[in-house]
Amino acid sequence: MRSNSFLVQRATILYFCNKCNNRPRDFGDFAKRFALFCDSNNVRLYKINPLKAKRLKESITVEKSDHIDARVAALMPFNNEDIHKMRISLRSEGLKKLSREYERIANDSASYKNRLHAHLNQNYGQMYKKFFKKFSSCALHFFIEYSDPGKLASASIDETHEVLKRSGSRYYIGRNGLKKAKEIKSIISKECPESYEYYTEATSGIISATAGIIMQLELQKGHLSKTMSEYTEKYYPGYLEKFKMKFSSFGVVQLAQLLGEIGPVSKYENDGHLASYAGQASRNMQSAEKTKRVRRKGYNRSLARVVHGVALNNTMKNCCFHEYYKEKKKKFAKKLRALKSVKRVVCKIIFEVLKEIEEVVERRKNVA
Repeated sequence: MRSNSFLVQRATILYFCNKCNNRPRDFGDFAKRFALFCDSNNVRLYKINPLKAKRLKESITVEKSDHIDARVAALMPFNNEDIHKMRISLRSEGLKKLSREYERIANDSASYKNRLHAHLNQNYGQMYKKFFKKFSSCALHFFIEYSDPGKLASASIDETHEVLKRSGSRYYIGRNGLKKAKEIKSIISKECPESYEYYTEATSGIISATAGIIMQLELQKGHLSKTMSEYTEKYYPGYLEKFKMKFSSFGVVQLAQLLGEIGPVSKYENDGHLASYAGQASRNMQSAEKTKRVRRKGYNRSLARVVHGVALNNTMKNCCFHEYYKEKKKKFAKKLRALKSVKRVVCKIIFEVLKEIEEVVERRKNVA
């Protein structure tokens, strides 16, 4: 990297398709590490539009080779004023990696829970929903032990209670557990589903395996949540308190996801720029004097999901956007359109809070 080459001195280009913005990993493992290396060594990075690069190459030559492509990519920042240097933060990139992995595990867990619902329905019918309201750790332990309804029907109340005690739930250790065991036995004795022998046996094995996978995923999800909490407290102290002053419902996982996806707030010109990046601003299509507002296709979908969650949680009763949401719902007569207005306000608040914190940090640095 110490070469006197013009390309290394003036610009190092990451040449990626715009479609990469829609992929969950953004750049890919090799390119991400390369970008972090260049940023730490003060080498300027640019992300360019591949269509513009293609047009520029065609204006230079019709031939294609690696050295021509590199030259075209290097000339792009000097032929387009709207291309700006990429700003990369090692802190936010680390947090982004954590939050993306947390999101993947959460999605996998939800997918396996849907599968478990289907398998339990094949063995138990709708009866299994009367045993437990949700797939808690206790419920998963129970269905691992009693994946076959025939085994549960032949078990005694004491044996069922013993399984509930082994699940790790303190609530079911004493009389509450005995009461729950009697309730389950009463349900299974009245509505015992028909057994289909080999099919039921095979499905029972799938139920035990699926429940075990969910338990492991939930365990890893908890570990990642704890790591994210420690990371934000260490490198972003005071951020959570600032956001809790603005939002009625806001947690450390949402904070980590926001900070990781947004990155340095200085790279956004205003709150509209951030809203556009989060997919909460429409795109203007113009032809002569006609203007049409259409849905934006290129945006950060992970950030959009976080903004949607924050907005949805704060439109609940007794939350900060409840009245505003009701007003917009009455105006537009559509819930999603009203929620869109709330999400736009959420983007504005997020930008203002991060900008305020950044200005305080800058003042402290100048004083020091």
